[in-house]
Amino acid sequence: MAALSGLREAARDVLVGTGLFVICGRLNRQGIKTVRGNIWKTHAMRRVLRAPRVAGFAVYQRELLT
Repeated sequence: MAALSGLREAARDVLVGTGLFVICGRLNRQGIKTVRGNIWKTHAMRRVLRAPRVAGFAVYQRELLT
């Protein structure tokens, strides 16, 4: 659950203009890892925050459901 709250906070921070490098650094200091157990890097954070599922959209077989 820490990862979920960390991503919610990251999304809010991006909306107010906080950089991905700063966000990743904070998550890494808090000990929140990626799903694969790695530390957060900016490219991974960018990919996660742009994912349709994270935005609340349904995806089936790589297609966005409307």
